[in-house]
Amino acid sequence: MLETTRIKRLACASLLALLAACGSAPVGPGYYRVERGDTLSKIARSNRQSVQSIARWNNLTNPDSIEVGQVLRVAPPGGAASTSGAV
Repeated sequence: MLETTRIKRLACASLLALLAACGSAPVGPGYYRVERGDTLSKIARSNRQSVQSIARWNNLTNPDSIEVGQVLRVAPPGGAASTSGAV
């Protein structure tokens, strides 16, 4: 019984460590992982894109509702130029 409890605790701890590592894994070119304090406007400026383009590429209905750890496309799909212009 005690050994089963230890195994369960170890499994839970391992899962939590794995999930934490996934949240900080690097993202590929053209993508950005949202950090604390980020806004879509700030991300758009940093990537020379418009808020509208980034919202469209990521299907964001509310540009104010991004979350820490969320991965956003910040470059046009397929490498095409932005049609909305940079902000």
